[in-house]
Amino acid sequence: MISDSIRIGYTDVPIQVEDLKDDDCFGYFVSYPKPRIAIHDQLTPLYTAATGLHEVIEAISAIYGLELTEGQIRTLETALVNVVRSNSKLCRNWLEMISDPDPDILT
Repeated sequence: MISDSIRIGYTDVPIQVEDLKDDDCFGYFVSYPKPRIAIHDQLTPLYTAATGLHEVIEAISAIYGLELTEGQIRTLETALVNVVRSNSKLCRNWLEMISDPDPDILT
């Protein structure tokens, strides 16, 4: 079941929430034949969000040719989740600023 999609570069990547018990993983990203992210449907909200972030980093690495290792991706995921959880108000404010369709920035 596709629950959402995320735009990474020029690519819309569907995010599917499904039973991944037989795959023995929390989630995965595949780039071929079409990019997509899958997240296990039995995770807690925290693990769902962290897994989604992990797979988005994986997709960014693949789409932009960064060739990050699984260890580097896991480190970024864990660090970013910790930063957001430890600084949720500040991160919400930053997300609002980033999301503003009419930002007051110098171009």
